[in-house]
Amino acid sequence: MLARQTRMRHVVVAGGGPAGTALAIELRRRRLDVTVLERTDYGGFRIGETLPPQAQSLLAQLGAWEAFQRDGHAPSPGIVSLWGEEAPYENDFIFNPYGHGWHLDRAKFDARLAELAELQGARVCRQTVVRRLQLFPDGQVMVEAETPQGPTVLAADFVVDATGRAASVAQKLGSRPLALDALVAVIAAGRDGRLADQRTFLEAAPHGWWYAAKLPSGQAIVAYFTDAPRLPRRRQDLQRAWSEELAATKLIGKMFGAAVGDAELRTVAAPTARLAPGDGPNWLAVGDAAMSFDPLSSAGISFALESAERAADAIAQSLLGEAEGLAAYRAWLDEIFARYLEARTYYYRQVVRWPDSDFWARRQALPSAGPLPALPTR
Repeated sequence: MLARQTRMRHVVVAGGGPAGTALAIELRRRRLDVTVLERTDYGGFRIGETLPPQAQSLLAQLGAWEAFQRDGHAPSPGIVSLWGEEAPYENDFIFNPYGHGWHLDRAKFDARLAELAELQGARVCRQTVVRRLQLFPDGQVMVEAETPQGPTVLAADFVVDATGRAASVAQKLGSRPLALDALVAVIAAGRDGRLADQRTFLEAAPHGWWYAAKLPSGQAIVAYFTDAPRLPRRRQDLQRAWSEELAATKLIGKMFGAAVGDAELRTVAAPTARLAPGDGPNWLAVGDAAMSFDPLSSAGISFALESAERAADAIAQSLLGEAEGLAAYRAWLDEIFARYLEARTYYYRQVVRWPDSDFWARRQALPSAGPLPALPTR
């Protein structure tokens, strides 16, 4: 008697960043059919990120560590911070059991994870954007997407939002990211052949804080984090204000000012936020779409990879009709967010040099969550 064949369940993952492609790898290991829809072709400028040493174990578990080592990401031997004290504090990674951290070439990092997902048997559709979703009572999901070849429709058993802070798929399903603050990053990238120090640099300022690092490409990246309402509306006013704030720094400006003095500025949202609700019938969110952390934590990619593994278990159980998986995933997200908020408050409370600054006062006491703030129009 022939064995009865069952259809392989299909999961559509919207978003091909680290969370989406790591999830695709994990789902393929669980013998699920996976399609990843990524809006870019992985080209162009992507904001780099400092990866902490302990991320090595997550990459190894994903099967990406060997490829990561070959891809030329720049070692980051430590952090220099001008934070709670007037003098710089140096935290070298020499005593970390995992060794040094890394400054990422984000475009290469994201593209490599997509390639690894394809090697596992996932389909990665580049330059593809989700336009519409429809959930049916029988559990089926219809995903309408725009591809370079034109519109297409995919039938799925489960859909995942891995679209980052925008959570664009979840918003189509009625969810909203709720923000705890209005943090934005104003970013410049440039070059200076004299820069040799590979460490990460942080510096507190009266109305925000600065991050700077040298990327694998040789570029220097400098970012100023402040509250969105403080930013001037007009581009020329923003450039002038940013330059004045940079000149007033004690550490960042002296080291990186020559590299980024005339660079074009990019403004991106960077608030602490949590998606509500973060899942529903036949869908859930991972990575920054589920919750986004203050960049001070350097936890974005580590969380993306870990949430992918947890979500894969929840999805596999859900497709078997077991609700416990999604409940466990929600409980884990709650725990991670609570621990993160405690750590965030601790580090912001170390800065007491500007007692009249609203920026620091707001982060030293936890506000209520509200809608994500709109970025100033440029």
